[in-house]
Amino acid sequence: MKRIFTPLLLALTLVASPEVARGAAQSTPQAIALNPEPVSFGELGLTLLFPEGASTQTDTLPGGQIKSIVQPPDGRWVIQVYNTRSTDTQLTAQAALDAILTQRITGGPTGRVNGVTVRLLEATDRINDLIITAPDSDTSVAAARAYLTEREDTKTNTGYPPVGYTVIRTAPGRFVTIQLDTLPDYFDDAKRVYETVVASARIADPDKAARVRAVQLSQGEAFVNSLSRADLDALMDSEPVWIRIYEPASTGSPADARESGYQKLAVKLGQLGELDRTKPSVNWSPEERVVGYLVSLDARVLEEPTSSAPQGKSVPYIDTSARFWLSRDREEEYWTIDLQFRTDEGRRLVSQTLTRRDSRVTVRTSIEGQPAETAEYDILEEHYLSAVERVLLPRLVANRAKDDEGALFNLGFYTYDSSRSAISFRSERFERAPGGGWIQTTVPYKSALPWTTTLDRDGNMITQALPPARTLERTTFEELRSLWTSKGLPTGG
Repeated sequence: MKRIFTPLLLALTLVASPEVARGAAQSTPQAIALNPEPVSFGELGLTLLFPEGASTQTDTLPGGQIKSIVQPPDGRWVIQVYNTRSTDTQLTAQAALDAILTQRITGGPTGRVNGVTVRLLEATDRINDLIITAPDSDTSVAAARAYLTEREDTKTNTGYPPVGYTVIRTAPGRFVTIQLDTLPDYFDDAKRVYETVVASARIADPDKAARVRAVQLSQGEAFVNSLSRADLDALMDSEPVWIRIYEPASTGSPADARESGYQKLAVKLGQLGELDRTKPSVNWSPEERVVGYLVSLDARVLEEPTSSAPQGKSVPYIDTSARFWLSRDREEEYWTIDLQFRTDEGRRLVSQTLTRRDSRVTVRTSIEGQPAETAEYDILEEHYLSAVERVLLPRLVANRAKDDEGALFNLGFYTYDSSRSAISFRSERFERAPGGGWIQTTVPYKSALPWTTTLDRDGNMITQALPPARTLERTTFEELRSLWTSKGLPTGG
């Protein structure tokens, strides 16, 4: 979980600008002192300026939701910022705001006026044509704003506090909501603060980002659709690949490097029942005997990188055991991931399973001793890349290019990112390296720092640079065991 706390900086006075929030002239806010340092919601492509002295906490939640809570020292109001998604890519900001207001009004308090039951909440000061601009660009995105308050004509005190909603359509099917919560006594002042914050909003150039993503997705879809069962069958191996993970030393010597972990990766044709290692094969159902593509990943990661084990002390580590299975028609996908990590009470198990059938992905996460959590996602099948295909992608690219020395692949996909509990857009660029081989550049999710991988001519990894300082390199079991043993690091089970 990521937390960002905005520091107190020099004050900056801003007022709403017609170029930023068209239509705001109906409620011109007074000057509000804002921090000059914008808070960036990188994944959402949005930045905001928040009031001086206000505390800001931003969390990345399971399911890919980002939520920020902003409060002043006196606690008189709260501004929340969060994102939502819709499968309706034609949904407008106005329609999304309508849905919020309708839900809150119909679910809110009711009363009787002249013998008739009425809803006691209503939308006020609605603006449907707010415009959020992109820096140094003529492009913009649409937004809509309204406040939800008690109806004045009923003279009924419901105790329901006023709420403000600004819905920004950042991309087709993607929205950011900026919500104000306050009490009636503070509403006028809080409203001025809120509208000033909204007026400070800046959005990344949506047209440029959408064009680049559309091209990458189109090329990714074309590449995957061109693959045959024979292409994947040809890459099924029997020998595992061992990978060392470390932080290089300035001396260049492996003895001085800080070890971070290692992986063992294997790919083969395997049965679905192999995902459950606690169940004997004699008890498998007919469905569990189906053969598909199976990726096995076993890893050990040290909790803190080190060049050697401290004298007389054990080195804490986390063990991961993962299996990814894809049906041979590539219509179904199953994962199991188990993590064993150390706590003050001993070892604890975290498990995650994923099931994908057609356009539905279901993920179940359980932490030992706690109730399991389930999340579901709708995906665009034509742009989705399975975990197995993700592992095989470099070799599939190399096989497709054959001896084309000028080959270049710029591909985009949606994938499930287990580390972030989200469906993320992932870009993959492959270009020829001087003297043969490939350079692979991966951006695992929007705004992430790129990973750079060197591959041999057949698409096998040689090294990979993971920011800020980690390196992965292909090795052998014997070399890895010898190095870790010489450093006193745990290599056993």
